[in-house]
Amino acid sequence: MTNPWKLLFASRKFWLLILDTVVSSLTLILTQVLAPEQLGIALQFIAIYQPVFIFLIGAIAYEDGKIIPPQISLLVAAEYNEAMNKGDKEVKG
Repeated sequence: MTNPWKLLFASRKFWLLILDTVVSSLTLILTQVLAPEQLGIALQFIAIYQPVFIFLIGAIAYEDGKIIPPQISLLVAAEYNEAMNKGDKEVKG
């Protein structure tokens, strides 16, 4: 099994989550600094685009679930559980 950190950093879902967090945070910070009276509009902007990111992440997760056959997922999970029960710090496969 591969390193979970490598899998995380290779994940499209993870990077969409990071992008969403950065866009939302920058929108709030810049609005607060440049035009605090427009905070309501900034919150509406975030509320409009948040579901788009959530939909994209869900669609990718659905697509990933269709690509990986269930039997392979079960075999990988069994291998991982067996290695963790033995006390291995890193699972290789």
